[in-house]
Amino acid sequence: MATPQINMDAYTGTNAKELRKSPKGFITLVLSMVVVLGAAYGLTKIHNSFADIKGQGGADSQVVVTTPTASPNDPNAVIYGSETISNSNVNMGDLILVNNDVKYTDGLDTDELVSIYDNKNDAYYVSSIELQLRKRCVVAWNKLMNDFRAATGLDNIQVVTGYRTAEMQKELYDKNKASGNVSKPGYSEHQTGLALNVNLYYSKYSEDFTGDGEYAWVDQHCAEYGFILRYPESKESETGIGAESGHYRYVGIPHATYMTEQKLCLEEYIRQLYNYTYEGDHLKISAANGKQYEVYTVPANLTDTFTSVPVPADLDYTISGNNQDAFIVTVELKDAPAEASTENVTEPEDTTDTADTPEE
Repeated sequence: MATPQINMDAYTGTNAKELRKSPKGFITLVLSMVVVLGAAYGLTKIHNSFADIKGQGGADSQVVVTTPTASPNDPNAVIYGSETISNSNVNMGDLILVNNDVKYTDGLDTDELVSIYDNKNDAYYVSSIELQLRKRCVVAWNKLMNDFRAATGLDNIQVVTGYRTAEMQKELYDKNKASGNVSKPGYSEHQTGLALNVNLYYSKYSEDFTGDGEYAWVDQHCAEYGFILRYPESKESETGIGAESGHYRYVGIPHATYMTEQKLCLEEYIRQLYNYTYEGDHLKISAANGKQYEVYTVPANLTDTFTSVPVPADLDYTISGNNQDAFIVTVELKDAPAEASTENVTEPEDTTDTADTPEE
């Protein structure tokens, strides 16, 4: 828009001279000039305003989205971007729910499976060299068993069940379905590679693991390593499975910590997480490993092939499907800077980071 120009010739010709001959004419002339000059000034301001708006939006800009509960001026506010996730991944991750009502749609990358026997330490036993779990489960279980032995002196816990294929689950189901205690093919956690059963091994026999006595240490501390007791007492109506000692499920340290502290089974926890959205409040967790986490749920865009999931731009995070209709984002927050000493010297930031049973 060009800056408006004023044509002053109209006020210097014959008509202007005639107007100046009388007082009323002169006043009329002056008022007319004021009106025209005012209109020109106003148009100039509007033009400049349009120029400013165009300048702000003329180039591409990055939109920074902060945590909904944080002040825009908060230097600790989390900056978010997004990650495009295939909706098939809703069936993958440490927090997938599998039970008698929620079928496991195979999202397992078999490259993640490893032999427990080949990767175990000497703090526990394995009933078969063929047993497998996802590698991160074996790593975490090794740490749990090593610390259990250090605390109690006991080393006779034996892993008797790990990953099962759909074919293995079908065979087990066909043999034991009359008992009503075995999951149908596709509805067993053992097909995820995230669950295991244990018993107690002795040189000439084995017996059920009850979690009593010194073995109670396992239930008391397993959350520190990312495991939950999957089928605790009093949760049968939620899990659909009777109380079962010795069946552990890997979910990750922050989630295991929260579920154990709040006495939640996995069904209850997944349901509760729907209350924590990206746009709303995030679940805050102080985990057993001393780290701080935020957790929120993003509904899967099931009308499309992909879902855009908001994720932090400069923090570590994981994304897990819930095996139903949503993604769960777990964000590891940065450690808070150490406070300055009384001598005004700034401290550096702390960067320390049963024989096999068929019930499920």
